[in-house]
Amino acid sequence: MTTRHVDEAAAFRSGIAEGLDPQPAVGEIATDGRAVTHSSSTWYHRICTTCGNSFRRGDAVIRNAATGQLRHLDPALRCAVLDGDPELRADPDSAAFSAGLLAEFPAHGGVPVTRLAPDAWQVARPGDIRPPVCQGCGHTFRGRESVVICPCHPFEPGECRAAIHRDPGAGLLCWEQTAPAGRVEVCPWRLVRLSRVPPR
Repeated sequence: MTTRHVDEAAAFRSGIAEGLDPQPAVGEIATDGRAVTHSSSTWYHRICTTCGNSFRRGDAVIRNAATGQLRHLDPALRCAVLDGDPELRADPDSAAFSAGLLAEFPAHGGVPVTRLAPDAWQVARPGDIRPPVCQGCGHTFRGRESVVICPCHPFEPGECRAAIHRDPGAGLLCWEQTAPAGRVEVCPWRLVRLSRVPPR
């Protein structure tokens, strides 16, 4: 292989790698330190050291200019909310909106949907070494998010309490993506066959 062909092959591989993992555009973080997380952001999927949650696409963040540390600007997380900032007030209608979506768009298979309490064990906390994550999207769970508790739970009580997102209001349809038929015969978290399978 000639040197020219080696250079072209290397450039081709580099282009593929760049396309699969695009880097954020220059100036993505504004002069005031604020930015919105994209799938190409360098901090996407990393864990916030303040609240313990992963950074998701669409998350507003603020960066400390001195340390480079990023924190969420989501009022529900209370991670870096700036007092008196009108853009960061919590939306009082979000619970009603989520409930309306669930009523009109129930989960596949008729599985029950649970809204996580802020103190639920699945919810990520600061200092968690390995916080629980959704098997569908790989992100941490946040308080007041809607989830499906592992479908094996009703049939094997106490054996599994893992959760998967089912929150259309937040754009998280992990349950439908993981179990499109709305049922499972093997627990997707423990990888064991259910002793009792729900009826079709």
